[in-house]
Amino acid sequence: MSDGLKVKPGRRSIIELVCVLLTGVGHVALELSCDGMTGAAEKLNRPQHLFNLAAVAAWAAYLFWCFLSRTIKAGDIGFRKEGFLASLKAGLWLLVPGMAAMIAIGLKTGMVGGVSAGFWVLLPVYPLWGLAQQFALQVLVARNLEGFLRRPSFRALLVGFLFSMAHFPTFMLMALTFPAGVFITWIFAKHRNIWAAGVLHGFLGATAYYFVLGRDPGLQLLEWLQKVVS
Repeated sequence: MSDGLKVKPGRRSIIELVCVLLTGVGHVALELSCDGMTGAAEKLNRPQHLFNLAAVAAWAAYLFWCFLSRTIKAGDIGFRKEGFLASLKAGLWLLVPGMAAMIAIGLKTGMVGGVSAGFWVLLPVYPLWGLAQQFALQVLVARNLEGFLRRPSFRALLVGFLFSMAHFPTFMLMALTFPAGVFITWIFAKHRNIWAAGVLHGFLGATAYYFVLGRDPGLQLLEWLQKVVS
């Protein structure tokens, strides 16, 4: 790992950590205030989802400013081609058994009767949302923790815990996201490719939504697109 990828503890890293943690707390607080303990909302137009879109826009603007001011280089935070295939190869140890287990759960419990068109819509789209979340986890959290927690295993466990808590109160997702967060953080620390982290997150998330939660946001996207073009 090159020295340019390491982060020394400082005011900026602390501010980024605090702000991204507040973003996560804001999402959970909105979900609890709007939907109580019901867990992940079935509709995509809930206040917490609108909050998420606003948060993505704000963090994207901040990242764009960092690039323009040259305070951060894209390659240093994983926006690069190096390590992509190696990350995906390592991620197969999580992706293949993880997706297989969730599909088996969905079919066995009767959560789904088959694979709908909505799933195939969500599968290539969800990595975009996965990229946004992994940017928060790997760049704003894990990378900034390097100056405070030297051992990668400790950072991975902490990131996994925070990733899990961000899905409260959907306890099934909390159980699934903890090991996923730990594993993806370990992969990112080794190969430093955020694109691959987003793909792994997206494929796992799409499968969890459909086969574990029994939700079909891909179908909602299709219905929304039909309304737009009609």
